[in-house]
Amino acid sequence: MLYEWADAIIVLEPQFKDLLPEEFRGKVRAIFDVGPDRWVRSLDPELTAILDEMCQRYLDIQTEPAVV
Repeated sequence: MLYEWADAIIVLEPQFKDLLPEEFRGKVRAIFDVGPDRWVRSLDPELTAILDEMCQRYLDIQTEPAVV
């Protein structure tokens, strides 16, 4: 499964973390709340745009220099 080789996992709903085998749940780094499922296709252009923006914000936060 993909979670076996993943360094980090992002889920779209908190309960999805519980669907992972216990030993991989520690890899969950973020939960992106995109709201209720209203998209027919997983690659819906609106959904992918929302996820692209969320991923970029997440990556920006992860790469900001630490302030001491």
